[in-house]
Amino acid sequence: MTSPPAATPVSGGSCAVATHTPVRASGIARVDVSLDGGTSWKQADLDEQSGPWPWRQWRTTLDRPTGEVDITARAWDTSAAVQPESPGHLWNPKGYVNNSWSHVHLTATSNPTQAGSS
Repeated sequence: MTSPPAATPVSGGSCAVATHTPVRASGIARVDVSLDGGTSWKQADLDEQSGPWPWRQWRTTLDRPTGEVDITARAWDTSAAVQPESPGHLWNPKGYVNNSWSHVHLTATSNPTQAGSS
């Protein structure tokens, strides 16, 4: 995920989350985002796909709790295949083809002066 950046102090409350996901041959059908490690999910809005292979932009707004939070995203393609939860079974010496769930760890504070601009 590209926004908000990882390890950046942010304000608790409403948060815009945005990034891109690699497109598989069949295309991206949806992206889900979670604040609780994958117990519950919110579907993100997808931007238009500009071609068969470019990265697909997506965005959503989440209500971030105060404290440590791990934002997780997973993508589904049009054949209903979902990204794997863990890179464990995809492991290889150079890390190629790791398309597992994306994670960003943040610290949300109730004090806006301690937070960045996110």
